[in-house]
Amino acid sequence: KIMVCGDADGCLSKLFGMVEMQTSKVGPFDAILCAGAFLPASLQGQSSELGTALLACMQGTTRAPAPVYFVDSNPALLQAVPKGSQLSKDLHFLGGYGIKHVCGLQVAFLSGRYDPKLYETPDVDF
Repeated sequence: KIMVCGDADGCLSKLFGMVEMQTSKVGPFDAILCAGAFLPASLQGQSSELGTALLACMQGTTRAPAPVYFVDSNPALLQAVPKGSQLSKDLHFLGGYGIKHVCGLQVAFLSGRYDPKLYETPDVDF
């Protein structure tokens, strides 16, 4: 079983709590796929709890209830590791775009953010 979720926005404790609640109802998940903004856009002006939860997960002091595979809209992460990276034992950034196998499932992915203004520009050829 694979759980799919949307924006986590860095709230890993909330995400992991939701997964644990669902696990108690339907049994364990083999993986968690997160689409949207996984990491916080910026820690500036936000609770330091977000940064602490992410750091604890990356250091291995906090474990995800199942391996987490995610895309993200953060340009810094996309530039740093465009082909993806395993950030910790249970935390996997898929990368900018591509196809990867996750628990026997072929997953096509595209990180980034949709900006409708770019697609409304008549002089740009995609």
